[in-house]
Amino acid sequence: MTATTNDTESSPLLPAERDGYGSASDCESAPQPEEPKPYSHAFIARVVIALLIGVFTANADGSLVLATHPVIASEFGDLADSSWLFISFMLAGAASQTVYGKLSDIFGRKAILMFCYGLFALGCALVGIGQSMWQVILGRVISGSGSAGMTAMASVIITATPLEIGGQKIPWSHPLIFALFATGLVLAVAFVFVESRWAKEPIYPLRLLRNAQVTKSYLIVAAQAGAQLGRVSSTIAGAHLFPAVIGNTIGGIAAGIIINRTGRYKALLVFAATSSITGYTLMLLRWHGHTSWAESLYVFPGGLGTGIAFSAGFISLQASIDPKDKASAAAGLFMTSTLGIIIGMAGTSAIIQGYLRYSVQLDLARLGMSQAEIAENATGAVQKVLINGYVKGIEYGHGLSIVFAGITLITASLLKERKL
Repeated sequence: MTATTNDTESSPLLPAERDGYGSASDCESAPQPEEPKPYSHAFIARVVIALLIGVFTANADGSLVLATHPVIASEFGDLADSSWLFISFMLAGAASQTVYGKLSDIFGRKAILMFCYGLFALGCALVGIGQSMWQVILGRVISGSGSAGMTAMASVIITATPLEIGGQKIPWSHPLIFALFATGLVLAVAFVFVESRWAKEPIYPLRLLRNAQVTKSYLIVAAQAGAQLGRVSSTIAGAHLFPAVIGNTIGGIAAGIIINRTGRYKALLVFAATSSITGYTLMLLRWHGHTSWAESLYVFPGGLGTGIAFSAGFISLQASIDPKDKASAAAGLFMTSTLGIIIGMAGTSAIIQGYLRYSVQLDLARLGMSQAEIAENATGAVQKVLINGYVKGIEYGHGLSIVFAGITLITASLLKERKL
């Protein structure tokens, strides 16, 4: 039987100090954990260089395939499906980008980044040894998934330290098109339901979308990404697109420097949209099939605006969220960017193909020729009809880019800025 004590009104509320119990003074005198030492500039430089190599490789891969996909597809005798070499790459990235954000919260940033590097390398190896078109596309899917994680994780770590099947292969009114849209809608509803009602650890916290600033940041980046496709809709442009690459690089670096010094990003987003609208308007008015090297510089404002918008949009997002949501929000941003590219590509492709058919049929009728005679008479007046129809379709594609850039401008103007 345990001993009992007789407490009275004068008994102390706290027991007498015994071995194993400490006092408040003991806690105050206990050694406090040392604050983590700041990383050295050399360490930060090594990390940034390693991340830049990965991001550069991922983007260089996309640029190389964009320029060479007709040649690659021709080697396999499947030129009609050449666009799937980069569309499959981007679709895989869009499907997996948000997953990497959540996985990095569980397993750590470095582990997921290394996994993505390995996945990208595996995909590139499959592309290199592929003996058929479908094997190469499979490799592009795998490398696209790895590339998405490489770019998303790089941004997260830095902060810590058109489908041509529609309207071309089959008509837009084909049941398959409606089935694909319906399937996408069902999967989207299922995703929202599972993430909001069932998942204990959601891949993407949907509550982030209730933050107007987050939604605006996503819309800015998606619209700007969709707009930039107007300047790559014609693969024959080739080296004429180089000023856009330079503008993109300068815009991204300059935006980072300006934001670091001023703590402001809204004005940069407005300037980015204005710069893009200027560039696409110049292309719409001046590019008519005979572009000189001097007029190739019209793509520079578009590239500059895209670089600024991506950097400033990312900062805008980070300034609007709780730090614990950083990885998921960043992955969502890159996903919306990829979706914007896909929508822009699909829209531009549909416009060019649709107008080309309409224009060619109308002009050939005026010449008194049928479509069956095109193959035998693709010279002289017929050749001019085909070229003019294609160029005019590209001009309408530039108009779509202006619309997307206008959405960016309006959204950026409505953005509430937080001083950093």
